[in-house]
Amino acid sequence: MIARPRRALVVGARGRMGECVRAALARDPELRLAAALELPGHPDLGQKLEHGVELVDDPEAALRHCDVA
Repeated sequence: MIARPRRALVVGARGRMGECVRAALARDPELRLAAALELPGHPDLGQKLEHGVELVDDPEAALRHCDVA
């Protein structure tokens, strides 16, 4: 039986480290981007990332959909 990938939240998803973390998630079959978080007012808020994940500024809402951050 194959377990479903763990759903990951990337904090600072559009920053340099966030981009690296998202790239690592894309290479790992055991993890999947499930939420992406940025600061309020970030110019990319609302943008769709991998798997149709929307870049948001609400940590509580983002964590509801994740297993890890």
